Amino acid sequence: MSVMMRTCSPEANTTSNLTMKEKILVVDDDEGIQFFLGEVLRKKNYEVDSATSAEQALTKVRKEDYSLVLMDVRLPGMSGIEAIRKLKELNLAVPIIIMTAYSSKELAIQAVQEGAYDFFVKPIKLEEFLIILRRALEKRQLQLEVDKLEESLKKKYEFENIIGTSGPMQ
Repeated sequence: MSVMMRTCSPEANTTSNLTMKEKILVVDDDEGIQFFLGEVLRKKNYEVDSATSAEQALTKVRKEDYSLVLMDVRLPGMSGIEAIRKLKELNLAVPIIIMTAYSSKELAIQAVQEGAYDFFVKPIKLEEFLIILRRALEKRQLQLEVDKLEESLKKKYEFENIIGTSGPMQ
């Protein structure tokens, strides 16, 4: 298990194959961070929703589909790390990026081990953040396509579709 090293250039992977407007949930009890990230993401043509606690985020995720969750570690009530576990229990294919002002290598490793896609320390380096965000969304899109193809293959090769469809079997 390793934490991703961010050594990519801003020019790397700047085009996106995403066709629908991605919806991002920003979970932070700091309204200034919510506002800042919301503005940045809206300017990049993402739809943005927000929550001030992990419990509120879990309620929203159960009701709506999100493409990505940006979550602070220190939240009132349940922590962001605990929330990762709860989100994974819901079997959602939504990438989670953890943010914190309280950095430690151990915390980053724990977040990734729990299922976070990546980990950022505030203040966020914007170019780096947007590249990682875009990559997380692209990975999610690819996984959705793989899941769709697997389902299509399962249906194609179901028992009813194999027996009796060839000419000699008619």
